[in-house]
Amino acid sequence: MDRRQCLEQAIVCVCEDREATHGNPRKGFRRLAALWGVPLHEVPLMMAEVKLERIRTGRSDEVDHYKDAAGDLALACEMATEEDNG
Repeated sequence: MDRRQCLEQAIVCVCEDREATHGNPRKGFRRLAALWGVPLHEVPLMMAEVKLERIRTGRSDEVDHYKDAAGDLALACEMATEEDNG
């Protein structure tokens, strides 16, 4: 899988599939941010770290880990820039 395919599939996962099965990420991330005592945009960064660790310690050829990490980083970017802009 090339990088374009990975990112295109990550878009589908984060913007369509995961939202349908996991709900709005912002709601869950707000609860986690409060529990963990971190800013909202840190939660998806921490979630991306979990996926990166799965890649390091598990099957590095599991494409879903990469798509999930890319999606988490996109969510972190969205949240961080929204916070910065008010």
